Amino acid sequence: MEGPPCQRCGSAATRFLKLVAGGQLASVALCAACAGNSLLAAPLPATAAGLALAIPLPKGRGRCPACGFRWADFERQQRLGCPSCYQAHADDALELVARHQPELAHKGRRPGTPVAPLQRELEGLRPAPAEPPRPDAATLESRLAAAVQAEDYEAAARLRDALAELRRTRTGSGGNG
Repeated sequence: MEGPPCQRCGSAATRFLKLVAGGQLASVALCAACAGNSLLAAPLPATAAGLALAIPLPKGRGRCPACGFRWADFERQQRLGCPSCYQAHADDALELVARHQPELAHKGRRPGTPVAPLQRELEGLRPAPAEPPRPDAATLESRLAAAVQAEDYEAAARLRDALAELRRTRTGSGGNG
């Protein structure tokens, strides 16, 4: 009784390969000549048997289709290769962003946008060129706190000096400051 035929040349098969890939069993029957030629020339038994196996790439091993940049290159250089890399490595980039900041959407002021409310507030802190009526200490203190919070340190310094001058004049005239 003769065994199954060689799947390449049809002669009697003497070598049998069974491979499990992706949950599927693949069997290949080859004669000694076909097995010797293909097994020695191929790097993997599956390629020697002529099986096309879909081997998934490990996470982060894909390349950008435009420039060939890999995620491993980003991890080493801390920059991407081209604009297409942002799409090619989107999953890895989003995972990295999620580890460093709580939300993916930006919240807050963006550079270059007008800050009209802050500008209006700062305009109120700048001294007028004419001699205005002198504010009381509580007004100066609240303006000083607002200037410090707005990080307008020049206005804060002027308000600090004005507050010190006001306290000095009140102390000299018998008032309590």
